[in-house]
Amino acid sequence: MGEPNPEQEDAEQPQSGEVVPATAQTRAFATLWDALKIDRDIAFDATIRPTFVARTEAHEADQTRRTEPQRESGITIATLPRLSIDLRLPDARAALATEVGGDIVITGILGEGGMGRVFSAHQRSLSREVAVKTVHDHFTRSDIADALVTEGLITGHLEHPNITPVHQLGIDGRGRPLLVMKRIIGTVWADLIQNPNHPEWTKLDPKGGDRLQKHIEVLMQVTNGVAFAHSRNVVHRDIKPDNVMIGEFGETYLCDWGIAAKLPIEEGAGLVGTPSYLAPEMLDPNGEIGPWTDVYLLGGTLHTILMGTPRHEGTDVKAVLERAFESEPVDYPESVPRELAELANRATSQDPTARVQTAFEFREALAAYLSHETSRTLSRAATERLPAFGATAPVERAEALRKLIECRFGFAEALKAWPENEEAQVGFECAMALQLELEMANENVAGARSVLAEMEEPDAALSERVDALAKKLAARSEDAASLHKIRYEQDASVGASARTMLILVLLTIGGTMTVVLGGAKLAGASNESAIMRISPLATILIATSLGFWIGRKQLLQNQIGRRMAALVLGAMTLELVHRIEGFLAGVPAHQVMLGDTLIPCAATAAGALFLSRSWLLPAAALLAASILMLVVPSLTEPLFVAAHMAIFIFIAFVWGKAGKRKN
Repeated sequence: MGEPNPEQEDAEQPQSGEVVPATAQTRAFATLWDALKIDRDIAFDATIRPTFVARTEAHEADQTRRTEPQRESGITIATLPRLSIDLRLPDARAALATEVGGDIVITGILGEGGMGRVFSAHQRSLSREVAVKTVHDHFTRSDIADALVTEGLITGHLEHPNITPVHQLGIDGRGRPLLVMKRIIGTVWADLIQNPNHPEWTKLDPKGGDRLQKHIEVLMQVTNGVAFAHSRNVVHRDIKPDNVMIGEFGETYLCDWGIAAKLPIEEGAGLVGTPSYLAPEMLDPNGEIGPWTDVYLLGGTLHTILMGTPRHEGTDVKAVLERAFESEPVDYPESVPRELAELANRATSQDPTARVQTAFEFREALAAYLSHETSRTLSRAATERLPAFGATAPVERAEALRKLIECRFGFAEALKAWPENEEAQVGFECAMALQLELEMANENVAGARSVLAEMEEPDAALSERVDALAKKLAARSEDAASLHKIRYEQDASVGASARTMLILVLLTIGGTMTVVLGGAKLAGASNESAIMRISPLATILIATSLGFWIGRKQLLQNQIGRRMAALVLGAMTLELVHRIEGFLAGVPAHQVMLGDTLIPCAATAAGALFLSRSWLLPAAALLAASILMLVVPSLTEPLFVAAHMAIFIFIAFVWGKAGKRKN
C-alpha cells in the first residue's frame, strides 16, 4: 500500500454541475460536515444564523478582530437616531406607577428568539399598531446588534408590497438598535399548508375552491418580492412558508430578512439558513451565493406546497444536510400536477446552471400553470364523462356516441386554451378512438372515415378495418339490392290497382256483350253464326290487349305482372283460336264452349303453379263447370258465361287484395 495521491483525491471531489457517483458524494459531504462542526441538536426547521454555528478557531479569531461593519450607506449603530419609545411592558409600567412616555408604547410580546424579541406596540403620533424588533437586554455583542441593523437597512431598502415595510430604524436610551415595522395581523403561511381546515381558510377562500391554486397564488406573491430584492442585489437566503405571513385580506408578506445579504457576499460568512430548505451551495464554504440560491429556496417552498413536508428530511441534522447537499430529484406521485413537479425539480437542481435562472422566470412558470388551470379543468371534466365502450344495443351506442361527441368538444376546448395540455391531447385521442369503434359498430363508414381524417397519424390497421367494413357493406348492399329486385319482381301488389281497373272494364264489356248477344238470340240469331261464336271473345281479347298496352307502365313493370298478362292474353288467344277452328270445322257450339272452358282451366292451373296457390280455386271451378257441361249439355251456355265471369271476379279480387297489402 502506498501513500495516497493528492491529485487522485482532488479528482474525486465533486465539481460544480457534475454528476458524480454516490460514494464520492458521500465522501465529499463527510469532509464538509467535519468542517462545519454543527451542533446535531439544531432544529431542522429553525434558521441557522452566524452566531449559532461553532466556527473554526481561525474564523472566531477573525470575528473578534471585527469592529464596526462597513456599509454602503455609511450608517452605524452610533449614527442611528434615538427613538422615542418605552420598552417596558404594560405590567411593568403599572407596577412602577409611572406615566407612559415615548411616541411608541409597547403593548405585548409577539415573539422571542435566541437573540432578540419582537414586541407589539402602539405609535401614538400616527395612531397605528406597529411591531418593534430589538435584541435581548443581556446581549452586548456587537455582531448581534449589527445583524439587526443590517436587517433593518436591507428591509428598509426594499419597498415592495410583498415585503414587510420598515417604518423606523434607531436606538433606544441604552444604545440598543430598534427596528420598527408594520404589524401584520394574519396567519403564518406554514399553518395554512399544514392544516387544510384552518379557520383562516374561511376568510381566504370562502367558496372552498382549489387550495393548491390558492397556495400557488401566494407563492407568486412571494416570488414578486424576491424578484424585486434581486433587482436591488439582495438575496433572502431563508425563504420558507414559516417566513411568510398572510394578512386578513389575503395580502402576502415575505418576512424575516435577518440573514439576507447584499451581493456579492464576503467569503467566510459561515453556514446560514434553514437545514430542511438549504441549497447545496449554501453548505459549501466556497459555494457562490446568488439569485439562483433564492430560486432553489422557492423550489423547496413549492415542494412543501405539493407534499406538505420540507424538501430535505432526515433523522438528524446531518442526514438533512446530506439530503440538501445531494439534492436528488424527487419522484412525485401522480396526484401532483406534472407541470409543478417538473418546476420543483428543476428549481431545486443541484447544479445552479440547470435551475430556473431567475425568480421572475419561476414566477412566470407558476403563472403559466394557473393560466392552464382552465384547460386542465375542461380536460378533467371531459375525462370523467368519457363513456366506457362495450354497449352493444343500438340505443346504448347512440347515447355513448352522444357523450363522446361532448367529450371531444371538451378536450378540443382544453387544447384551444392550452395546446400543450398532454392530458387533453391523450383524452382527445382516446375519445376519437372510442368514437371510431362506435362508428364501426354502427356500421357508419362515413362517420368512421370522418374520425380517421381528424386523426393526425391514424394507424394503418384502422384504415384497413374501415375499408374492410366498407367492402362488407357494399357486398351486403348488392345482396340486398338483388333480394329487393327479386321481391319486387314477385310482388303481386305492384300495378294491382291498374289491373283491378282493367278487370272492371273487361267485366263491363263482357256484361254488355252478354246482354247484346242475349237480345240478338231472342231476335232469332243463331249460336252457330260467326258473329255469335267469334265476335264476343275477339272483342274482349282486343279490349284486354289495348288495356295492357295503355297501362303497360303499371301493369307490366315487374315479372309477376308480365306473367299475369301473358297468362291472360295467352288463354284468351287460345280460346279464340279454338273457337275459330271449331267454327270452320263445323263443331257444334256447345262442344266448342266445353273446350273453351278447359283452356282457362289449364291457364289457372298454370297460375297456381307459377303465381299463387290461390289460383287453384278458379281452376277447380272451371274443371267442375266442364264436367257439368258433359253431363248436362243444356247448361253449357250458362255454365260457360258464369265460369268466365267468375274468373274475372276472382282475378279482380286477388289483385285488389294484393294492392291493399302493399298499402
